[in-house]
Amino acid sequence: MPGSASSVRPALLVFQALAAILLLASCGYVTDPLPPSPQIPQAVGDLTAIQRGGKIVLHFSLPHTTVDGLLVKGFSVVEAEVGPDVSPFTLDAWFPKAKVTPIDVSSEDQTSSIAKELDSAPWVGKEVAIAVRSAARKTRFSPFSNVVHLSVIEPLNPPKIDVKATGRGYVISWTPQRDGLKWRILRRIPGVQKEPIEVGTTDTPLFLDASSQFDIPYEYTVVAVEGTGAQAPESDPSEPGSVNASDTFPPEIPRSISALAGAGTVEVTWERSPDADLKGYLLFRAVGDGPFQQVGDLMTVPAYSDRDVQPGKRYRYSVAAVDRKGNTSERSSIAEIDLQ
Repeated sequence: MPGSASSVRPALLVFQALAAILLLASCGYVTDPLPPSPQIPQAVGDLTAIQRGGKIVLHFSLPHTTVDGLLVKGFSVVEAEVGPDVSPFTLDAWFPKAKVTPIDVSSEDQTSSIAKELDSAPWVGKEVAIAVRSAARKTRFSPFSNVVHLSVIEPLNPPKIDVKATGRGYVISWTPQRDGLKWRILRRIPGVQKEPIEVGTTDTPLFLDASSQFDIPYEYTVVAVEGTGAQAPESDPSEPGSVNASDTFPPEIPRSISALAGAGTVEVTWERSPDADLKGYLLFRAVGDGPFQQVGDLMTVPAYSDRDVQPGKRYRYSVAAVDRKGNTSERSSIAEIDLQ
């Protein structure tokens, strides 16, 4: 009979099964919960090290992310490891003999390169390998950084320098402490430059800074270096040598003056002055054994055509150089000519 319980029950069961399938499809699949991050920082990749005086100076940047890509919020441990080098190098052979030194970075700008110093005394005369690592949580260390290999030597003493002004620039000199050293010369303008810049290197204990200018204050420092390369050991910088001289130095005396007879003239030439601040030349002439007198005004070229001459007379010429400060050199040697 229509509407009987026996005919309604199977249809109801089918409807309930379809409704359950649709409900599951609309909710999607529920995944398992993710495990917590291990909070292990990435390895430092830019470690550098150099011996400077009695210290080993480290520079490195702390990682910003963990090995699983999360931001590092802070570091519970940062440490440097220094140990005898091994060949062939392996971390397993090196690390058990390495000395661990904690590095306090709590007051550092952790987004910039960090500089730290270690005592070099325990390692003098040895080949060492150096690495750093960090942990955001204690005992959960990052992998080791790149490894730096150094030869640690008896510390170099900072040079004791002397700075003197000359007409060609400032001369910096010092007494060497042992054979085979090289030196880096650095210069700073106080109030203008925060850090000194290197203006030259030399393998003798004397350096002329021809790029300097008078009436500008400078501070010079010198660093002793043993060996070559970016990791060559060096001394601490010398005590600064401060200078600020005015230009009271005359130019070099002109050289190679000559006088040749022309068609009713005497052509006088000389070697061009090497002084960077040269303004010009003053030419002097004497007739016979008479006194020298200046010819014309300041000349800007090293040559002059003297048309005020007569046959049968002897002429003598000499020239002086003048710089922009008005300093005048001594007169040159004399060029002499007898006109027929």
